[in-house]
Amino acid sequence: MREKQFEIIERSLPIITSISSMVEQRMMVADFIEDLKENIKPKNTALDRLKKLYSMQRKIQQMDLPKTREEFEARATLFQFMREMEQYLMIKSNFKVDKNLQKKSLAKN
Repeated sequence: MREKQFEIIERSLPIITSISSMVEQRMMVADFIEDLKENIKPKNTALDRLKKLYSMQRKIQQMDLPKTREEFEARATLFQFMREMEQYLMIKSNFKVDKNLQKKSLAKN
């Protein structure tokens, strides 16, 4: 699990640094990353972070469409980052659920 998450983080770093325009979206991403840093703990299933990610995605989709090529490329990069974060959180979420199921199964035996 950790190895897969690390690979996603490695892929995400250049994506994040390439988001140059769109100040409002950059602030949303920064807030999301800060929240992720503060709240991803071993006993956390990551479901709250997924909800926050989906909420951020909906807000961005409701914004005006990009007007320039640069804005379009930045928006595409932003959605790529959000997909990477979704994968990261899904790995965390599925790992926690699988671990809980294993514990329940062992407790029954």
